[in-house]
Amino acid sequence: MPIEPQRTLFHYTTQSAFLAYILPSRRLRLSELARLNDPRESMDWSLSLSDDAEVASEAKFDFFEIVAQLNRAMRSGVKILCLTQDDPDYDPDSINWQFGPGYAHPSMWDRYAQGHSGVCLGFDRIKLIESFKTCLGERGTLLHAPVRYSDSAPGDMPFTLATSALSVGIERAALDHAAARANSLFFRKYRDWSPENEYRLLLLDTEHDDAYIEIEAALTHIVFGANFPHDAIRMIDRALLPGHVAMHMMRYSNGAPQLFPWIRGQM
Repeated sequence: MPIEPQRTLFHYTTQSAFLAYILPSRRLRLSELARLNDPRESMDWSLSLSDDAEVASEAKFDFFEIVAQLNRAMRSGVKILCLTQDDPDYDPDSINWQFGPGYAHPSMWDRYAQGHSGVCLGFDRIKLIESFKTCLGERGTLLHAPVRYSDSAPGDMPFTLATSALSVGIERAALDHAAARANSLFFRKYRDWSPENEYRLLLLDTEHDDAYIEIEAALTHIVFGANFPHDAIRMIDRALLPGHVAMHMMRYSNGAPQLFPWIRGQM
């Protein structure tokens, strides 16, 4: 089965996570903000409060404690699945076609897939989003979109909350603000991250801990890293994968990524 350009979303992961958790359960776990790589998201925000003078003067609160509670609420209540798309200008007929697919980023294999020994999972975009809605739709607010990359300051004051918004409680105020400013807070990153061409699935929910998406129906391809052991692939091939999932090996020719099909049942 060929990997269709622009239809597939990809997720890089380590060999240990794939073998111990993802493959047996056929699920992916969404990450909390503190577990993400970008310090703009993983570190506490310097939030500010603003409102009219009358409300501010009547409010009785410890500003720094309120900001700390808002940060804690966002870090526990915002859960994200980070995926990769094909490059926006990817053309499979171009001379440099090898570098456009979402599975063909050596830096991401190194950073997220355990030094090329992990895997890159390919998903049918529509089916994965459907599963996201089915599995988590009753848990809270769901958002999904590609990430935009810019070094300019956003114009909607994403790190400022109105003091009056706190009347509904810290957790509710935090998630209301996260939903209202999601484009700037979660679907916008600095250009330094742009080669990742990220697509995100986001859940806003402070009432539950872990959040999982069922992936079996959406999973279309597994690409094994160049350093993934062949014996482990044979074990997976024999026992664990449904027939509709195509298997591939990543190889490099003079540094250029190349994809080779893994023939089921080969020794």
